[in-house]
Amino acid sequence: QPDHEQARRLKLAALLMQQHPGAAAYEQEVLGQLNGRRTAVLGHTLADRYAGRFAEAAERLEQYVRDAPADDEAKRALLETYGLWAARTPRPANQVPLERMLALDPEHPGALRDLGWIYWSRGDRTRGLELLDRAIGHGVNNRDEVIAQVYTALAESGDTAEATERLKKWAP
Repeated sequence: QPDHEQARRLKLAALLMQQHPGAAAYEQEVLGQLNGRRTAVLGHTLADRYAGRFAEAAERLEQYVRDAPADDEAKRALLETYGLWAARTPRPANQVPLERMLALDPEHPGALRDLGWIYWSRGDRTRGLELLDRAIGHGVNNRDEVIAQVYTALAESGDTAEATERLKKWAP
């Protein structure tokens, strides 16, 4: 059951998504309430994400988080937005939201993993391995598969000694 603020956020998002003529008036009403700016920003975020406008949603949230750095829910929404943006953007163009995700959460395992592979594919194996190593150390999803992928990539590049050394380091 959503609380009143969540209900206002959802209503604003729905009105914006429908391009309802009353959306602007409702947003002004929301802005006049307690936590109105927060509610409006998160409502716009929902509408933007639904429409696939992840960069716009991120920009709005980044500004809000700069102004309200203690708002953990807004930070979570920003991380989710970066994740959605990165997931729906092909490599290597998804580097922008992944870098921003790491700026907000420097130990985010998924962002570390994906950026590691981006750097690797661009020929910066040292940076790629550093990020992949951090991802594995922070419990990336499918950890064993990531270890196997890194081991295989190293072995296929002719660096079997490095592959073996890393496998020993990461072995459970």
